Amino acid sequence: MSNSSNYTKDVVVFFDGLYKISKLMLDKDNRDKHILSRDNFIIKYGEDVGNKKWEEHLKNRKNFRTTYNDFIFKYGEDEGKQKWKEHIFKIIKIDPTYSKVSQLLFDDIYNLLDDNMKNNIYYGSLNKEYFIYDKDSKKIFYHDYVMNDIKLIIEFNGDYWHANPNIYVDDFYHTIRKMTAKDIWAAQRYKNKLAENKGYQVIEIWESDYKKDKKFIKNYCLNVIKNKYKKYERRYN
Repeated sequence: MSNSSNYTKDVVVFFDGLYKISKLMLDKDNRDKHILSRDNFIIKYGEDVGNKKWEEHLKNRKNFRTTYNDFIFKYGEDEGKQKWKEHIFKIIKIDPTYSKVSQLLFDDIYNLLDDNMKNNIYYGSLNKEYFIYDKDSKKIFYHDYVMNDIKLIIEFNGDYWHANPNIYVDDFYHTIRKMTAKDIWAAQRYKNKLAENKGYQVIEIWESDYKKDKKFIKNYCLNVIKNKYKKYERRYN
């Protein structure tokens, strides 16, 4: 099988996995009646025995929490959602897909940050990608590089996957995403706007620009980050 065929198969599997994750996370019946829940113990054993076995289970597990609401209660909304997502990924054995070249940039940025800047950072190879849930579309939107302390998002756009407008015309049809380039750009604008409405600044990096001048792109990102920190320090100090 060709590399292209393998890639297509992996993408299909990935999006099938995201659908399962969405169902688990967003469907109340699924997330609150997780297999390790009091409700399921009662369904299986009856109310009296079920409650007893549930209490024994919690004792044996040392109060380890496995439902969506328990993650939120224990860690708070933002961190709880992220940890729940990671928990679900482990269950269905699937990780978000991301380009290796983007991780080279993100690793370089992370390693050059001051230690006090390395909190609450999410990207594929570090803490996994961060997501924002959109109530209107009922969809989860993953972001490539997120710094929650300063509300900054860096999106690394692959030229083909995101239909770079410097390469593709608006009626180009993406055979994997099943969308035209125009629709892909509109979807990205919607995703960015959702993040901006939640207070994030979003900057976009194109794969071809990074490959053309890696040092320039790295320094550009670092300058944006440092300027954001200066603004936040002035605001809160």
